Amino acid sequence: MIRFFRSRSDGSFKARSLERDSSADGNAVKIVADAINLVLEQAEAERMGLQKRMDDVIARAAVVGGNDADEFVTRAEDRSEMLKKSDADIKRGQARLSAIDNKIQNDRSRADWVGSRLGTRGIIDSCAVCEATGLT
Repeated sequence: MIRFFRSRSDGSFKARSLERDSSADGNAVKIVADAINLVLEQAEAERMGLQKRMDDVIARAAVVGGNDADEFVTRAEDRSEMLKKSDADIKRGQARLSAIDNKIQNDRSRADWVGSRLGTRGIIDSCAVCEATGLT
């Protein structure tokens, strides 16, 4: 039992090598970077899917709505109802797209903060949505 409390038989203390410390720190940074990359990938996928659905809804609403100045006067009730529902869907979709954009921006800020604290830069992979929407 007394032997349990002794660190070494010769009584000296040895720290890990600098290479091993550096490797452990690098592995920790990689774990954090991988987690942030995963979150960003999921947000990008959600944004792209939602944007595609939004484009579809807007296109259908444009066809149903027509382009005559007085078409709303002669429009059938079912078409008017569809346009009202589409308008509500579009507003919800736009709000969600805005929330996703904010999330992507915040996650990139977190990645930059982590990188600055750990003395690394560029720990986050390229973000296609960030580049396409100017969120970089």
